[in-house]
Amino acid sequence: MVIKFRKNIRTWNIIVLLIILGILTLSAIGNENQFEEKNTLTTDLYIYESSSIFSSFNDTIIDEDPHLEFDWRYIDDDNSGESSGNNDRVADTGETIQLRISLKNTGSGTAYGVSATLSTSDSLITITDNYETYPDIHAGSIELCDNYYIFSIKPSTFGRRVNFTLAITCLQNDWINKFSIQVYGDYGGVYYPNIPSFPLILFVPIAMSTIIFSLILYKKKLNLNH
Repeated sequence: MVIKFRKNIRTWNIIVLLIILGILTLSAIGNENQFEEKNTLTTDLYIYESSSIFSSFNDTIIDEDPHLEFDWRYIDDDNSGESSGNNDRVADTGETIQLRISLKNTGSGTAYGVSATLSTSDSLITITDNYETYPDIHAGSIELCDNYYIFSIKPSTFGRRVNFTLAITCLQNDWINKFSIQVYGDYGGVYYPNIPSFPLILFVPIAMSTIIFSLILYKKKLNLNH
């Protein structure tokens, strides 16, 4: 009888132990689920906050645009390369000019893919290389073209101011600028800018004839008075 009772106690002990183990297992599973839920909740909040940050950043981006314009021109009239002249750095009749043009960016952004085309309607000028590229031009910077524009001036002509048009373009925009270059005529090494087409060689004899004729009339007038 005693032996049977002890066996029953052992059986109940085992049952109680199994029940306790079951409760602990269920509790651990519950805690694990709660941990996963907390992690999921934290991740969702993180993604939401990150989206807000990027949204705020995009709203504050400033739209910066370049603005390109003609700055200056540099004349090469020596006898090297494709230029031909007297190397005085001015444009004379009969010369072939290599021309470099600088552009200035007065805008607020960098100009990319810059190029410019040179043209003129003046019959004195023949342009043989009218297109050049430029480096990227940052805001407030000035850049020269990568190579030379080239034009020739007709010989045996009087000087005048020649107007040019420069069509500037970049990836963001394009512009039209105008500038002029003084072309000088040459008589005996003396330059006569903007002289009219009346031949200078005829001016001296006409002036001398006028003076002589005036003196003759004056002498006749004196003789009549006597």
